[in-house]
Amino acid sequence: MDKDFQGELIGTERQAIDAKGQIAKSFELIGKSGGAKNQLIFAAKILRAISRCETKHLHIYSDILNNIFGRQLKPEASEKYWIIYLDYFRHIHYLLVDKEEYRQAWLTFKTISEYTSKLQMESVAKIIINIYCYQLHLEIKRMKHDILKAVEESTIVVRALAEIFREMLQKNQEMNYQYMDILSYTFQWLMPIKGFVTMSTLYSALPKTDVEAMFNSLFQLYGVQKLTKPPKEKFDKHMLECLEILHSLLQFDIINRLDLKLSFLLLKSYRSSSLLKTHEAISIFFQFFTEYMKAVILENPAKNHEEVFYEKCNDLKTYFENNTKLCQSEAWFSQSIVMLNYMNNQLLDLDLFNSFWEKNSEPRSYNALLELMVELVKLCTYVNNQSKLYKIACCSSVRKHLAVGFAQICLATYTIHSKVMKEQKEVLRESMEEPKGEVLDLILKNMSFIVNYGLKVANTMDCITSTCQDMQVLLTRFKQITLEVQTDRQATTCVYLLELFLRIKQKISSKEWSGLLRRLYKTKLPFNSLPTSRDLQMCFIASLFTQGQELDSNVIRSQINCFYASNENNQSHQHEKCLLALYKEFNGRLKPLLNFKEKKMLYWFEMRHVTKYCKSNEMLMQSLIDFSPTTYDFVLAVRLSKLHSHAIKRLQGLYALLKEQSKNHLEHLTYAHIGIIFLLEKYESRKTQSKLDSKELLEDNLEQLLKRGELKAVRLKNELELVHLAIEAYQSFEVFYKEFAAEFISCEEALIDGELLMDDLTFLAQYLQSAGYLECSSRAWLLLYKSALLVQDEYAALKGLTFICEYSDLIDEKKCLPSESLETEIKKHFPFLITSLNNVNSIAKRYQSTVFLAVLQIAYYYVRRSRCAYGRLLLQMVEEKHNSLIDRQGKYDLIKGNLDAIQIRWLCKHNSRDQAVNLLMNECLLRKIDETIDSFHDFVYISSGDSLSYAILLTNLTLEMAEYAANRMCDNFLNAFLVAILSIALQSGLALRFVHILSLWMWINLQQEHVDKAQVKVKVMEYVMGLKDHKELSQEAVTRDILLNNSKETAPAPNASMESMRKLVLTQFSPLRMGQLQLNLSTRAASLTAFFNNNTCESLLPVSDVVEWSLFTVGCLTARLHFICEAYEQLDKFYEQSYDWLQKRESYFNKEYFKNIQLLVGQHHINYLRSQHHYEEAIRNLKDIVEHSKKTKSKTDLVYRINFELQLQSAEQEAEAHVTKQLSMGFDRSPEEKENQIRKIMREKALQEVVRSTRKCCDVFKTQKSLAYKRESSSSTSSIESKDKVELIDLSDSLRPPTAHKEQREYSITSKSVKSDLEMHTPNLTHGNHKRQLSKTASKIIVSPTDNCVNNLPGHTKENLNKVDTQVVIKKRGRKQQIVKQPSAPVIILEDSHIIAQSESVSKSRLLLGSSTPSISDVNEVLSHRPTTRLYRQRKLLDENNGKLEQTTQNNLNTPLSCIRKSRLHKNL
Repeated sequence: MDKDFQGELIGTERQAIDAKGQIAKSFELIGKSGGAKNQLIFAAKILRAISRCETKHLHIYSDILNNIFGRQLKPEASEKYWIIYLDYFRHIHYLLVDKEEYRQAWLTFKTISEYTSKLQMESVAKIIINIYCYQLHLEIKRMKHDILKAVEESTIVVRALAEIFREMLQKNQEMNYQYMDILSYTFQWLMPIKGFVTMSTLYSALPKTDVEAMFNSLFQLYGVQKLTKPPKEKFDKHMLECLEILHSLLQFDIINRLDLKLSFLLLKSYRSSSLLKTHEAISIFFQFFTEYMKAVILENPAKNHEEVFYEKCNDLKTYFENNTKLCQSEAWFSQSIVMLNYMNNQLLDLDLFNSFWEKNSEPRSYNALLELMVELVKLCTYVNNQSKLYKIACCSSVRKHLAVGFAQICLATYTIHSKVMKEQKEVLRESMEEPKGEVLDLILKNMSFIVNYGLKVANTMDCITSTCQDMQVLLTRFKQITLEVQTDRQATTCVYLLELFLRIKQKISSKEWSGLLRRLYKTKLPFNSLPTSRDLQMCFIASLFTQGQELDSNVIRSQINCFYASNENNQSHQHEKCLLALYKEFNGRLKPLLNFKEKKMLYWFEMRHVTKYCKSNEMLMQSLIDFSPTTYDFVLAVRLSKLHSHAIKRLQGLYALLKEQSKNHLEHLTYAHIGIIFLLEKYESRKTQSKLDSKELLEDNLEQLLKRGELKAVRLKNELELVHLAIEAYQSFEVFYKEFAAEFISCEEALIDGELLMDDLTFLAQYLQSAGYLECSSRAWLLLYKSALLVQDEYAALKGLTFICEYSDLIDEKKCLPSESLETEIKKHFPFLITSLNNVNSIAKRYQSTVFLAVLQIAYYYVRRSRCAYGRLLLQMVEEKHNSLIDRQGKYDLIKGNLDAIQIRWLCKHNSRDQAVNLLMNECLLRKIDETIDSFHDFVYISSGDSLSYAILLTNLTLEMAEYAANRMCDNFLNAFLVAILSIALQSGLALRFVHILSLWMWINLQQEHVDKAQVKVKVMEYVMGLKDHKELSQEAVTRDILLNNSKETAPAPNASMESMRKLVLTQFSPLRMGQLQLNLSTRAASLTAFFNNNTCESLLPVSDVVEWSLFTVGCLTARLHFICEAYEQLDKFYEQSYDWLQKRESYFNKEYFKNIQLLVGQHHINYLRSQHHYEEAIRNLKDIVEHSKKTKSKTDLVYRINFELQLQSAEQEAEAHVTKQLSMGFDRSPEEKENQIRKIMREKALQEVVRSTRKCCDVFKTQKSLAYKRESSSSTSSIESKDKVELIDLSDSLRPPTAHKEQREYSITSKSVKSDLEMHTPNLTHGNHKRQLSKTASKIIVSPTDNCVNNLPGHTKENLNKVDTQVVIKKRGRKQQIVKQPSAPVIILEDSHIIAQSESVSKSRLLLGSSTPSISDVNEVLSHRPTTRLYRQRKLLDENNGKLEQTTQNNLNTPLSCIRKSRLHKNL
C-alpha cells in the first residue's frame, strides 16, 4: 500500500503497462482486506504519482483512472482523502483537456459525473464544477472538427452542471453548506470576459431549455440558499462581484439579441437573495433597475408604456439623488453608474431596441431619460478608477471617460428623438404646436448640460485626440443629428451644439471641423433664423484656410462656386458683399479665427472666382475692391473686375507713390499692373468713341477729314502717352522677373497671380505689336516667354515662342533666349506641342488657337531656315487637325488666316529654285493675295480672345500685301483693305499704324504717279506725326485755293526745259507720265530735313527709334514725290542726310525690320543719281546694296533684288554711253554747229518722247500678241526709236533654262543668280476689257533697260542720238522669233500661259471686320464705277490720238520746239 509505482509509471511504456497490472491487483487486494478507505488512500497515492509523470503515457493513466478505480471508490469513506483524490483527478483531467485527448477526457468526465455522493464537503463542489467546465471548454475546441459530437457531449455537460447546482442547493438546505462565492467562481468559467462570443456560439448551438435550466439552477442556488451575512469588507466585495456578474450577463444578452434574457433571471435571484436583502440601498437599486430593464425590454408591454418608462427613469433618478450622500463612498454604488452607462449606451442600437423607441415617441420620455443621465453625469466623480466594469487602455481615468460617454449617449439619444419625430409627423406637429415648448426647452437644457460637461472633461484628457475612438464617436453623433433636422428649433439646436464643440476644437482636425461646418450650413439652408446659412457657409469656406490644414484648391473653388450658385444666393441682395466682408461683419462663436495670411488666401480664391463669373454684379465687385487686404490685392481686384472708375483716384495716388519709390519687386509688379489698368482704360475708351463711316476714309475724302478735325484722336502725341504707360509697365515687369528668384515673397506679402501676370504681359505685347512698336513688343514677348517658363505656364510660353519664331530674323538668340538657341527652345516645347496637337479636341478653344499658331510659326521658321519639307509637313498637320474640329470645319478663322499669310510670305520672300520641294512653285503671288482677300470676307471668331490677334494679323498682312502691290505696279488692288485698316487704327487711336498704312498707300500712289493723292496723304501724316498742326494746314489750304484760281485765269505755259528734261529721264519701274506733275506750294516749301528732327517722342519713348524710322519713311516717300514732280532742290541734301542717318542707327531690330525702307530709299537715291548723270556713285551704291542684300539675315520682297540687278546693268550701260557721247561732242565742232546740233537734238527728243509715251502706255498692259504689233507702225518712227536689245524669258517650264543665241548676247540682262530670281513667279498685270486679270501662273517676263540719258547737251552728236532705239527680241519655245522695235523702259511685263475669261471676277475686295471695323462692301460700292488705274485713262486717251500722231510725225520734225511744248495734243497727253 505504501508503494506508489511512480518509477514504473514514468518509465517505458512496457513498465507502465506492468505497473498498471500491479496497481489493479493491489487495489483489488486492498479492497478485500483494508476496506473502502484504504482503497481511497491507495487511489489518491497512485493519482499523485501519475500527476508527477508529466503526461508521458496518458492513455495508460486514463485507463488506470477510469477502469481500475472507476466508480468503485466510496467518497463517504473519508472526506479528507476524497478531496485529495478529486484534486488529483481534476489535475489529470486538465492534462487530458490540455492535450486535447477528447476520448480520454470524456471518459474521465463520465467517471466523476456518475458518482452519486460526490458533495461530501463545501469545497468539493468547486472541484467538480471545475472539472465540468474544463470539459465544456474542450467541447468548444472540438466544434471545429466534429460539431455534432461536440454539441452532443456539451449538452450532457450542461445538464451535469444543472444537476450539480441542484445538489448543492439541496446540501445547503440539508446541511447548511454555504456557497456565497459560487456565483462568481462559476461565472469565470461559464462567462469568461474574453470569451463572450465563443460561449455565445456554444450556447446558441445547445438546446435552449438545457442552457436556461443550467443558469436557472445556478441563480436559484444563489437566491434561495441561506447565507450568513459576512463581514462588511467581504460583503462589499461580494456586492461588487454581483454587479460584475450582472454586467457580464447584460453583455451576453445584448450579444445574443436578448434571446435568453439571463440578466433578468439573475436580477430575480438578486431580489430574492436573503443576503442582499440585508442591505437596503442595493436591494432597492436592483429593484428599480429590474423594473427599468423591464420597461426597456418590454417585458410586460402596456398601453401606457411611455408613462411607465417615464416613471422608472424618475425612480432611478430619485434613487440616486437620495442615496448619493449615503452611498457615494461605496464601491458598488459607483459601479452601478457604470452599469447604467452601459445599458443606456446599448439602447442606441435601433435594430435591437427599435420597438422601445417607437413606444416612447413623446418628448417627455426623452426628457426623463436625459434627466436620469444628468444625475448620472453628476455622480461620475464618485466612480472608482479601478472599476472592472469599464476597461480602458488609453489612460487610468474611468470617471472622465464615463463623462465623455454620457455626452455621446446624449447626442445619439437626440438623434433618435429627431428621427422618430421625422417619421411620425403627428408627433412632430403636436410638439411644434406646443405653446411654450417647455419640454423641448428642457430637452435642450439637459442635453446642453451633458454635452458641455462631457466636452469640458474631454478637453482636459490627453488621450482624447483627433483620431481616437471617443472623438470619432462624438463627431459622428453630431453629424447624425444634422441629418435628421426637420424644424428650425432643431437646426438652432445643432448650431448651439457645434458651439459647444468649440471647447475641444483644438483636438479636432481642421479638415474634420470644416466638415462639421459644412453639414451645419446645409442643415440651416431651409430656415432663416440667425445665424443664417449664408453666414455658416462663409464660416465653412473660411475654415478651409485655417492653419494646419492642407489647402485643396479644387475643394475651395467648388465651395466658393456653391456659395454663389446656391438657391438662396440667387436673390440680388444676397450678393452685395464678398466673403471677406461677411467674415469681418459676422460675430458668431463659430467664426473661424484667420490670421492675415489666411485672410489673404480666402480673398485671393474668391477674387479669382468673382472676377471670372460674377462681373455683372457691380456691388459685389465694389465690395471685393473695398475689402482687399493689401495694395497688391486691391490692384488685382480692380484689374480683374474692370471697375476702374470706382477706384481711379486711389489708383492714381498709388501709381504716383510707387513711381517715386518702388522698394521691392512686389511694388514693381503692383506698379506694372496699375499701368496696365490705365492703359486698358484709355485704350477701351478710345475704342468706344463713335466711328466714322468707311466711305469717309476713301482717298478722295481724306483731306475733308483733315479739315474737319476728325483725325485728332489719332495723333502720335496722344498715342505716345499710352505707349509710355505700356513701356513703364514692361520695365516694371522686367524688374520683377529679374529679382523674383533673388527676393522671396511670402504668402503674407502677396499671392502672385501668375495667370493675370501672363494675361497682362500678353496684352502688353499684343498692344505694342498692334500699335506698330515692334521692337518694344518683342521685348514684351520675350519677357512673357521667360516668365511663363518661370511659372510653368506652357500655353503662355507657346504664345511667346510663336512671336519669337515669326520674327526670329530680328531677334538675337544668344542674348535674348535662355538656351541661346531658338532651335533648342523649340525642342523643349515640341513634345507638349505635338501632344496638344494630337489631342486638340480635348483642350479649350482659347488654347487650341495657341497651339495651332505656335505650330504654324515654327513651320515658317523652318521654311526660313531652308527646311521646307519639315515646314510643309507641320503646315499640313495644322490644316488636317483644323479640319477635324467640328466647330471649325468650313470656317475661315484666325488659323486659316495665318496659314494664308505664311503662304503669301513664302511666295514673295522665299520662293527660289533651290527649294525643290516647295508646294507653291506654281502659285501666282497676286492670285494668292486675291484669294486671301476674298477669304477674309467670311472671317469667323472662334474664341473671344482672337480679336486683338486678328487685328494684328490683318494689319501686318495688309501692309505686306500693299508693299508687294506697290513693287508690282498694282493700283486700287488693296484700297478696300487699306480703308478697313485705317478705320481700325482710327477707332483704336493707333497713330503710328495709321502712318504706316498711309505710307504704303502713298507708295502705291507714287508708283502710279497719283501726285495729288500722295500729297494729301503727306499732309495727313504730317498732322498725325505732329510736324504740322491743324492751323498750319488750314492756312496752306487757303493759299493753295487762291493760287489755283489764279492759275486758271492766267494759264501759264509749263517750264519747257524742265518738262523735256523730266521726260528724258525715265524712272525705274514707274509708268510714264503724260503731263506736268506739280507739287503744292506748301509741299515744295516744306523742308525735308524736318523728317530727321524727331522732337515729339524723345521724352515719351526713349527706348525705341521706331517713330524716327516712321518719320524717315514718310520723308523718303516725300522725297520721291519731289523727284517725280522734278523738285530737285532738296534731294541732294536729303539723301546725304539719309545716308548719315542710317549710319547712326544702332537698333539692330529696327534696322532689320525696316530693311525694305532702306532698300526703297536706296532705289530712289539711285534713280535720282542716274537722273543727274552721277553714274559712278549710282553704280557704286548699287553694287554695295546688291552685295549687302546677299548677306542680310532678314528676307525682303525679291522684286527689290531684281530691281537693283537691272538698275546696275542699265546704269553701267548709261555710264558707258554717256562717256562716249561726251568724247564725241567735245571734238571737231564749231560753236555754231554745236548750237544747231543741240536744237535738232531737243526737237527730235521731244517728238520721240511723245511717240514713246504712246507706245509704252499701250504695251505695258497688253498681252504678247499686242506686243508684236505691225512693223509698218514701227517703221514710220524708226528714225527716232532706239535700237537696244532686250531678252524675253519664257518661264513656262521653270526647270529648263532658256536657249541662248549669239545674236541675243549683245546685252547681258542679269547674272546667273539674277536670272534665277527672274524665273520666279512675278505677277502679270493686263488690262484687257478695262478689267484687271490675274493669272494662275506667270509664263513670261519682258525686261527692258532704261534709255540713255543726256547730261551735257552741248556735247551731244547726231550720231549718238541716232542710236537711241531698242531692238526687242521675243523668244518663245516652238515659235519664230519676232523683232519688235520698242523704246527701252525699265519695266517688267508678265504674260499668262492661259488667259482667264472676262467674266471671271478679279477681286471682291470685301472684308468682314466685325463691329469695330468698316464694311468693305461700302468702299467697293463707291469704287465700282471708277476706272481702276490712271494708266487706263492714259491709254484710252492715247488710243484716240494715235492716228493723229502717225499723220503729223514727219511734219512736226520741222516744227519749232516751243510750238511742240505748247501744243494742245501734248497737253492732253
